Amino acid sequence: MNNDALRLVSKDFPFPDAPDIETSSEGYAKRFSGEIGQWFLTVQTNALLKLLGSDNSLSVLDVGGGHGQNAGALLAAGFKVTVLGSSDSCAERLKPFLNHPNFKFVVGSVVNLPFKDKSFDVVISFRLVSHLNNWSDVIYQFCRVANKKVIIDYPSKISFNAIESLLFAAKKRIEGDTRHFLTFYPKDINQTFENAGFKKSGSIGQFFWPMALHRAIKSPAISAFLEGTAAIVGLTQLLGTPRIASFEHQK
Repeated sequence: MNNDALRLVSKDFPFPDAPDIETSSEGYAKRFSGEIGQWFLTVQTNALLKLLGSDNSLSVLDVGGGHGQNAGALLAAGFKVTVLGSSDSCAERLKPFLNHPNFKFVVGSVVNLPFKDKSFDVVISFRLVSHLNNWSDVIYQFCRVANKKVIIDYPSKISFNAIESLLFAAKKRIEGDTRHFLTFYPKDINQTFENAGFKKSGSIGQFFWPMALHRAIKSPAISAFLEGTAAIVGLTQLLGTPRIASFEHQK
């Protein structure tokens, strides 16, 4: 596996510093279609809203959020939402929100954010850092723009991802268009944020069992039972991935 394969959403993708162009596409959205895909997104949304807290007066910047996985839920909860996308094409899945009074879409670099320091209360980013080799620089950008908090998702090495190379072939047979991505030790993510003046304030592991297994089962009820059982004994919080983690500004 070469660095470009790790750096991009897919090996042939021509925008190495703009993986959100592909994650904002209809093709990528199909990975979260159907009942099991919607269940994945429900788990993700619940975790995000929990980490955001109850203060919906906050302004939120969603970096690379053209996939539309967060905007609707955030607007429904009352937040003021700006989505930053690398091109106009990243707004395609956001069309239902473009006329919402609390929503704005901005075109600009997702690795060199076109905003002044502390422009937003909260910065969030999903489906992004695991597709960029310069992920630590991007985290610094998140922290520069955030006044209070940063929330990201990332694939954890402390999970079934530890044997990702062994499982990749089976995963590809199940998912069809699965791609390589960077995985992280939580301590490395936490340290990068601490170096930028932010400290971990919360972390939620989403799934103990591989997402490919849930896609193969094709039953949200069975998957919820499996994950619920793992959660009861503490496995999901300890070994769950992707992780959704929040970091607060240390003033």
